[in-house]
Amino acid sequence: MKSMTAFSRQEVTVEWGSLNLEMRTVNHRYLDINMRLAEELRFFEPIVRQMIADSLSRGRVDLALKYQPALTNQIDLNQNTVNQLFELQNRLQQQNPELKELTTAEILNWPGVLEMSAQDEEQMTQVLSTLLSKALEELQQQREVEGNKIQQLLKQKTVEIKSIVDDVRHILPQVSQQFRENFQEKLEKMDVEIDSYRLEQELVIFLGKQDIAEELDRLDVHLDEVEKILTTNQAIGRRLDFLMQELNREANTLTSKSVDIRLNNASVEMKVLIEQMREQVQNIE
Repeated sequence: MKSMTAFSRQEVTVEWGSLNLEMRTVNHRYLDINMRLAEELRFFEPIVRQMIADSLSRGRVDLALKYQPALTNQIDLNQNTVNQLFELQNRLQQQNPELKELTTAEILNWPGVLEMSAQDEEQMTQVLSTLLSKALEELQQQREVEGNKIQQLLKQKTVEIKSIVDDVRHILPQVSQQFRENFQEKLEKMDVEIDSYRLEQELVIFLGKQDIAEELDRLDVHLDEVEKILTTNQAIGRRLDFLMQELNREANTLTSKSVDIRLNNASVEMKVLIEQMREQVQNIE
């Protein structure tokens, strides 16, 4: 099981320059990739997206890739882009003579002014792919470590909820008997003569409406499914999120049907544990 939270930083220096890659992932309903690439590395964007999609199934991914060319590196100047930039500058200065001319640094930093040769691009692709692979590997390791911690926590909470379900099932006969006795005692205080057969029918109907055996059985089924899913080696976040909704629904039904303070306390405690699990599930891939 993997968390969706991780961070990786990778750097490499070669003869034509240095690269700095930072990746951060957080929880998200789907795979959401956001990247900031140096202009010279825009060609690498499709490869980045594909490699991330092959490695991760969910989460928001923020990636920043910086490039610092080496002083000895051969860089081509895109003269067409420079000419268009000068032409645009002249037109603007004609409209507003007070505008300052672009500096050399501003021109060189303009997107598309500097270009890499095809050979350089191929070499960079190999280096970048290796760099990104290392970053994704580190991310996966961190996500697994964090995922294992969440897994143990969810297992513990599941056991605690199962224990509550068992306790509730154990006291149900006591709750029913106590309700009968309290109801009979109130009738005796009212000094009203009621047909015993009719009274028994009414009690059966009322207790039937308050019966929570089905809810307890469904809770068992859902909890067993949670334990089963926690052992699978795949993306399970959405499935667990659905089960948390189902568990919460059954716990709410227990509260609405509660006729005893012990049942009410048990359902409240159960909902607290389910909410704690739900918060953790939001971060599972």
